[in-house]
Amino acid sequence: MMSVSRNGFTLIELLVVITIMMTVMGLVGGLTVDMLDKYKVKSEQKQVFAILNALSQRAFVLERTYRVQFADSMLIGLDEQSNQPVIEQSFESIRFPKQSISLNRQGLPSQESLFIRVEGESKRLSLDGVLRATP
Repeated sequence: MMSVSRNGFTLIELLVVITIMMTVMGLVGGLTVDMLDKYKVKSEQKQVFAILNALSQRAFVLERTYRVQFADSMLIGLDEQSNQPVIEQSFESIRFPKQSISLNRQGLPSQESLFIRVEGESKRLSLDGVLRATP
């Protein structure tokens, strides 16, 4: 008997492997996009806290009061004495209901939480422990 040697793969084998690979890539790709969106939201939340912390420290050092206004995708930090904007920042992923926080001369906020909307869902962010002096 003569043995037949096979070199390579059949078309059916290649199609089965490609189908399995496409299925796995579709599942992983969807999860990756979701994770990127979540990281973007977390990054913007940290940016809001960093801005509030910087204004809090500025209020303490300069002994001035600041008002931070939130509306839709905008954060605006105002010097209350001159009513001039100190910072303006726009965000892509998070939205704010219309609200305002005052930072007194000691850098302390007038309220304990901030409300945001992410993909239509409302969330409450606690400001406790965020606005504190850094060593």
